[in-house]
Amino acid sequence: MARRCAPVPLTTVSSTFATTMKTSIFALVVAAAHAAYPIYEVPAFDLRDANEGPALVAAIKETGIVALKNIPNYESTRAAYLKAADACVSARDAPVTHKRLVDGTRRRTLSTFADLDVVPDSLTAACPDYVAALTAFNGVVDQATLAFAKALDGSSGAESKPVEDVITHGQHLEHLHAYSNPVVSRAAPSDVSLEWHTDTGVGIFTAAPTFFDGANNEVANPDENAGLIVMLHGKEYKPTQKADELLVMIGQGFNDWGNFGLRLPPVLHAMFMPRAAPSDVKRIFYGRMALLKPDAVVAHAKMTYDEFSQGNKRFLLGQDDDFATIACPVGRRLQASEASCTVGIWAPSNASAANVTKAKCMRDCNVDTSVEHMKADFQRCLDMKCEKKSEVANGGTTCWMVCVQKYSDATCPSKTQTCVDDSLICQGGTVAPVPTAAPTTTPAAGTKTGAANALSVGAAVAAAFLATVL
Repeated sequence: MARRCAPVPLTTVSSTFATTMKTSIFALVVAAAHAAYPIYEVPAFDLRDANEGPALVAAIKETGIVALKNIPNYESTRAAYLKAADACVSARDAPVTHKRLVDGTRRRTLSTFADLDVVPDSLTAACPDYVAALTAFNGVVDQATLAFAKALDGSSGAESKPVEDVITHGQHLEHLHAYSNPVVSRAAPSDVSLEWHTDTGVGIFTAAPTFFDGANNEVANPDENAGLIVMLHGKEYKPTQKADELLVMIGQGFNDWGNFGLRLPPVLHAMFMPRAAPSDVKRIFYGRMALLKPDAVVAHAKMTYDEFSQGNKRFLLGQDDDFATIACPVGRRLQASEASCTVGIWAPSNASAANVTKAKCMRDCNVDTSVEHMKADFQRCLDMKCEKKSEVANGGTTCWMVCVQKYSDATCPSKTQTCVDDSLICQGGTVAPVPTAAPTTTPAAGTKTGAANALSVGAAVAAAFLATVL
C-alpha cells in the first residue's frame, strides 16, 4: 500500500534568537545554509535549428527541465516587462492578490490569462504600461512555446499534434509574483518559502527572476544561493536561470491529462527567498502554466477540462475532498497557488432563513450551472435566497493549482525526507531511499555540496483559501 506523508510543523527560530541576533549575522547563516546546493546547468536549446529538437526531447525525458535560448526579442521584452511589473504591483488600484507564505515571505500576484483579450479592465486602467509590456512579452513567449510544442510532437512521428494543440488552444494562466521579506523575519535558515510541489498543468514556462528596490531600480540578487531549487532523481539542485533563456518545467498534467506520445517527469521544485534582502526589495517572477482547452478530455479523470476545473473550485470550497485523489498523486495534497480563481462572495440575503450561513451560500452558489450534477447545488443556493456580494479580485474560472508534498515524522524522522512522484524517500531516516541515477548533466565545477537543507513545511490546507474570502 502506498505511503502517505503528513505535514510537519514549521521549524522557526526562537523569539530570543530573533530579537537578539543582528541581521548581518543572520544573513551569513542563511548564505551558508543555501550553499549546500550544487548547481545544475540546465541544457539550453535553440529551436530555430531543427536539428536541436531531438536533443531537447532526450534531455527533457531525463529530468523534465530544459531551457530555450536565442529567442528573438526575448531578453529586451523580458526586461521591460519585469520592470513594468514591479511598478504595477505597487500601484494604488492594481488588482493584486496577497499571500503570506509559510516562512513569512510576502507575495503579491497579478494573475491573467495568456489570452490578453480577457485582461481585466481594472488592470488596464491601473497599469497601462504593464499591459503594454505584457502584450509584447507574451507575443515572444507564444512563439517560443509553439516551437517547443512542435519539437515534442516531432519526436513521436504521429500525424496528430497533441502538444501543439494544447499550446495553441489551451486556456493558459500567467502569474506575475512579487516576493518580499517581512520587516522582521522569524524564519529559520532552512525554512522554505514556497513548499516543494509539482504544478498540476501540462508544463510551466518561466523567466529568470529580477530584483528591484523600492524605487523601481534593478538591483543585484542578494543571495545567489537562494531562489529556485529542483529535485532531480532524488537529489536537490539549484538550476541555472539566465536572463536570455526561457525555462521549461514539466507539470503533473503532462502525463495525467493527455496522450502526448511521451512520458516526461514532472519537476518537483521549491523556492527560498533571499533572507538578506531588505523588505522593500522585490523578487519579480513570471510564469505561464500551460493548460488544456475547456472541452478537452482529461485522460486520467475521464471528464472535460472544464469539469476538472470546476472540481478544483469545489475542492477549495470544501465540497469535494475526494477530488484531491484525482488531481494529485499519492503523497501530495492539492492546493491553490493563490486566490485568483473566480469565486463569488455569496451571503444570506434579508429573505434568507435564520439557519442559512455565509459558508452554506459559498458552498452551494459557487458552481457551474452548465454541469448537470451541479444544478442541484445551485438550486439549493436559490432556495436559501443567497445573494452575490462580489467576486475575488481579478478572478478567472481556472485556478493555478499545485500538488504540495506531505511529510510524516512518524515514518520519516529525518528532516531530509521527501516524496518524489508516488514514492516516499527518507534520506537518513528509517526508510531507505530509493536508489536512482543522477542526471547526465553534472553539477557545475566549483560549486559546494553537502547535506540537504532541512525542509520545513507547514502550509495551510485548502480551507485556508476560504478564510481569505469569507
